[in-house]
Amino acid sequence: MRTAALIAEKLKQACVRGEIGRMSYVNFDNHITLPHGIVIEGWPHGIKFAAPGKFNSIPELQALYAAWKTGAARFRTLTNAEWREWVAAYRKQNNPKTTTSDPENGNDDYGNECSPSRSPSPRESVAPSPLLSSSTAVPPPSSAPPPSSAPLPSSAPPLSSAPPPSSAPPPSSAPLPSPAPSTPPDAIASMSNANTNSTASMPAPTPSLPEATSTTGEVPQLAGRKRVRDTLQVQFLNAVSNADGTGIVIPKRPRKERLDKNVKKGPRKKRKGNENNAATSHTPDET
Repeated sequence: MRTAALIAEKLKQACVRGEIGRMSYVNFDNHITLPHGIVIEGWPHGIKFAAPGKFNSIPELQALYAAWKTGAARFRTLTNAEWREWVAAYRKQNNPKTTTSDPENGNDDYGNECSPSRSPSPRESVAPSPLLSSSTAVPPPSSAPPPSSAPLPSSAPPLSSAPPPSSAPPPSSAPLPSPAPSTPPDAIASMSNANTNSTASMPAPTPSLPEATSTTGEVPQLAGRKRVRDTLQVQFLNAVSNADGTGIVIPKRPRKERLDKNVKKGPRKKRKGNENNAATSHTPDET
């Protein structure tokens, strides 16, 4: 077991962030690289990444021991910048939903695309309601004709509270003027149709939508659109690599299988007590 002892000694010498109790070959990236920022470089080519006790070939053990003894295989401690980059890429690969933007590179295209503009939109002047009190609205002079039939005189100053001629109140809020006895019925019908058309042509008021607010750290996404995962270009994502820089697949711990796997599930069997009760209930009484 000298190979395992040599590897453990090299690992403790390379560790500068905390203390490492033992070497972990299964989930090495999660147990060693993620908390301590240590990677393996120069693992012998053609030899699987596993504990020395898992090897059945003596030549492979000798080649592994020689690589660690000569320094061809070694542990390397990442710098703070490399470590932060590796951790960000590792979390993005394992949990893509938690990372939606890259603040360092300014990749906020999706946030800028769907975030609403905060500039106030121009709003049209709204005429005051005809139901205002007499103190706020100026009544028309008694001698002047109704506003719908004659405009205001040009010499009068503009009234801020008086409604413009185009935004007259709907005919439902004020009764129609009674026609003179000499007015024919056709004129009365044309007047009512004109009032109805003017009411229908008035644009309906559009309710102002509430402004969307975004919390810090969250980037809104378009509904029904999935974010394309960025291609990872971090060269330190593979925690174990060969002498030529090729990454080695790290063994993962398999999940525990269910006990009822490959077991056919059919209808439940009836209990014996229920069968006996059913048989006695259907048996005719002896005479």
